Amino acid sequence: MSIDHRSPRPRRIGIDRLANTLLTPVDAASLVAFRIDFGLILAWWCFDELRSGRVHELYVMPRFHFTYYLFDFVRPWPGAGMYVHFVALLVLALCIAFGFFYRSTSLLFAIGFTYFFLLERTNYQNHYYLLMLLSWLLTVLPLNRLLSFDAVENPGIRTETAPTWALWLVRFHIGLPYLFGGIAKIDADWLAGEPMRQILVADATCPVVGAWFREEWCVTLFA
Repeated sequence: MSIDHRSPRPRRIGIDRLANTLLTPVDAASLVAFRIDFGLILAWWCFDELRSGRVHELYVMPRFHFTYYLFDFVRPWPGAGMYVHFVALLVLALCIAFGFFYRSTSLLFAIGFTYFFLLERTNYQNHYYLLMLLSWLLTVLPLNRLLSFDAVENPGIRTETAPTWALWLVRFHIGLPYLFGGIAKIDADWLAGEPMRQILVADATCPVVGAWFREEWCVTLFA
């Protein structure tokens, strides 16, 4: 019986090297900060949607909604259901921030936010689409192993590291829309300061920095 002394195929070596790189532990601090920030920001967003009356204006008051193709069956909850839905999203977002039953709450939040996203096509924003993708991403990322209720209750999962693939997956999802958004804005109107000028003027009453928003240098800087 002969022995094959040939070296492993370069393709196999490349795959093994990539796998080892993706599984290499890295500091989990930035991912944990992302989980906390995501949860707190989305909790505030839910509160603001309720406080500003947008829930009533966009999902309770209208009798007709422009739904997405193949999702005509998605309809607002009857009665006070939409208010309850946003309160539930707020609570789930706080649970994500504090790592409280993280797997379950992140999954429920992803389902609830996707439902909100599919309700009204005319309310589409690319940031809502990004948040929907990130909320589903949270369901597979190991972000509850540090500074979380889950890690306190179950010390066996506690670790200060995370696999490299988790960090780069978050970077990819956040960086991609901003890259293409930046490319899409390279046109005459945007470079001339529109609609950024209108957006900043609308916030000119903001304390301390509001007066700057009317200055052309500030408009150009933001654009």
